[in-house]
Amino acid sequence: DLGIVLPNSFHSALTLWAAGVPRRVGTVKELRGWLLTDRVPRRTRKENVHRVVDYLRVAAFEGGPVEPCAPDLRPGDEDLAWADETLRAGGLDPAARTLIAFNPGATYGNAKRWPTDRYLELGKRLVAELGAAIVVIGGPAEQALGDALAAQLPTGSALSLSGRTSIRRLAALLRQMEHLADAGELLLEEADPHRVDEHLHRGIVGLGHHALEELPPREPA
Repeated sequence: DLGIVLPNSFHSALTLWAAGVPRRVGTVKELRGWLLTDRVPRRTRKENVHRVVDYLRVAAFEGGPVEPCAPDLRPGDEDLAWADETLRAGGLDPAARTLIAFNPGATYGNAKRWPTDRYLELGKRLVAELGAAIVVIGGPAEQALGDALAAQLPTGSALSLSGRTSIRRLAALLRQMEHLADAGELLLEEADPHRVDEHLHRGIVGLGHHALEELPPREPA
């Protein structure tokens, strides 16, 4: 009797329409308004909110809960112990060296990735100029990428943990990092890595978790 369309795609609304669902509730997007019987107004471009808020608006249209519930993602003691033991087993002592996390992968193809050779160049400079060590992180699909990158960095100065962490273990791991170099933005509770490019005299695309607009003007990488 009722279909609630959460995805924003045209196909999602078309599927319910083709199935003959009497009431079809969703956000007016992708020229699909005519496929919906109950149309939730689209938010303005100035509203910078999480996708969850968009979904809650659709649910609220039918009298559902409207208060967003912030996720609570905190590493436990076991996760923190794992991170410390794993780093030390890999030859990286958080107390003795500056640790920098590299997250070279990205979903939906290479277009969203910072080129691997740039990470390699950056890693070699950080090792040489700062005496830092590199910890490569990522999901299971990026394990080969992470392993290959770590293997090309100076011996004893890199460790790949791509595809080898849970979300909580990743959060615990990032707590040991001084910096994070990321192709996009990575936000984890209890993890507060600083900007890598503040130590370099060149621009770095998409580093850290701060907006790029906060950076002073620099030459592009």
